[in-house]
Amino acid sequence: MKKVVRLSLILVLLAILGSAGTVFYTVFLGGESVVVPPMVGTSVLDAVAMAERMGLRVRVDQEDSLETRGTVIAQWPQAGIKIRTEKILILKVSKGGYKKALPDLRGLEFSMASSKLSEMDFVLGDVIRVQNQRPAGMVIAQNPAAPVMVSRSRPVSLLVSMGPERDVRGHITVPDVLGNDEESARKLVAESGLSVSVEYVYTQSSPPGMAISMTPKAGSKVSPGSAVTVKVSTMKQAGAPATAAVPPSAPVVTLPGTASDLGSQTVPEQPKPVQQSTGGARVVVVTPGETQPKPQNQPSSQPPQQEQPQVAQTPAPQPVSTPAPAKPVVSGKTAKVRYQVPPLTKPLTLKIEMIDKSGAKALVNKEVAGGEYISLDAPYNGEAAVTIYLGGEFVWQDRYR
Repeated sequence: MKKVVRLSLILVLLAILGSAGTVFYTVFLGGESVVVPPMVGTSVLDAVAMAERMGLRVRVDQEDSLETRGTVIAQWPQAGIKIRTEKILILKVSKGGYKKALPDLRGLEFSMASSKLSEMDFVLGDVIRVQNQRPAGMVIAQNPAAPVMVSRSRPVSLLVSMGPERDVRGHITVPDVLGNDEESARKLVAESGLSVSVEYVYTQSSPPGMAISMTPKAGSKVSPGSAVTVKVSTMKQAGAPATAAVPPSAPVVTLPGTASDLGSQTVPEQPKPVQQSTGGARVVVVTPGETQPKPQNQPSSQPPQQEQPQVAQTPAPQPVSTPAPAKPVVSGKTAKVRYQVPPLTKPLTLKIEMIDKSGAKALVNKEVAGGEYISLDAPYNGEAAVTIYLGGEFVWQDRYR
């Protein structure tokens, strides 16, 4: 009897183990095995349809990429791996976005920094304002920090200065706006609680439109609302020398081959005597009845010339003015380039290149140290692209129209 019971228990145990093995095989090892096909580079619609025909379930994740929208840029498991059906295949698909070089906004006035982000299709993130020695309204830090390639959809947070704290008497520290353009200098002084006036100074040592000096000096303690005078460089002189007027009685004839010659033309013969200028560019005609002009630089020992008999003649025809050749049209557009070198462990070569209708030209090509601020204004024709390279690597590019 005991043998029968023991045999029955053994049979029941074997049945349980067999059932468990069947369930385990069905759940974990069951199903048909398939080889994952290559799907990278194909359309997401074609990839999903192919996976479903093979009995695989698909999960699609979208990511920024330079590839066309809807293109598979990665897959998991990779192609060639054998998996069971009913498994999940993960496809990473391009959503059509792409990464761009983020500009360095440090040192810019906040409104100009936000406008620059908007022009380059970046999103403005959190704006945090703190007390700082920098002028009120100036961007002192950003996240992500430049130079870096980021997606246009990633928010860019800015740390903006509220200006230095006032002392016990309530005095305000005059902000340092030297090196900024006129618009930024005005805004930074105004946001510090001071009034601003601008004086234009002719100079060729600084780019036009740059703040080159200020009164009172930066760092001075003044009362709120005090006047600050900012001197801005300009290439326009206060007055230009007036050109000497030519008397109407002395018609001017342009000689062929001179700098003012407008082309091949015939100069009508004029009655002698004539006086030729030292430059050889003008001939003054003496009309009948007038006194002969005395030649310049003539030695006193030279005998006077005999008077020529007056001959009645028709007045010399006035030269027909020929329209001046067309000069290249100057657009009058100026690209304002501002760049602050990020912290560096060693000096690197900075190259700023501009390309417009007239061709390519290097604006800056020199070694710079970390933290150095570059500010320049470059004229251009039509449309222009300004590209910055640091250490031979692309940093960012601006387009001007």
